[in-house]
Amino acid sequence: MESDALNASLERMVPGLEGTRSLTVTEAQTAHAFGNTGVYVFSSPHLANELELACVEAVRALLPDGITTVPAPSEHGISGKDWRGL
Repeated sequence: MESDALNASLERMVPGLEGTRSLTVTEAQTAHAFGNTGVYVFSSPHLANELELACVEAVRALLPDGITTVPAPSEHGISGKDWRGL
């Protein structure tokens, strides 16, 4: 049954879905804070994270309970510390 619910969810995931995120950039999230001295723009790693979170928001309501778009780090044998560094 869980497989049927997942398949039904996947069928509703079509191009054009939207997810929204909003934040105020702090100095800790700038390229300067990542070592690019003097460049006070939103850092690429933080941008990638926000894009990922927006994608999760776009499909969250379509997924069955307990299912996510990103597997937990332990499913890949990666510790939480290593995962944050990716």
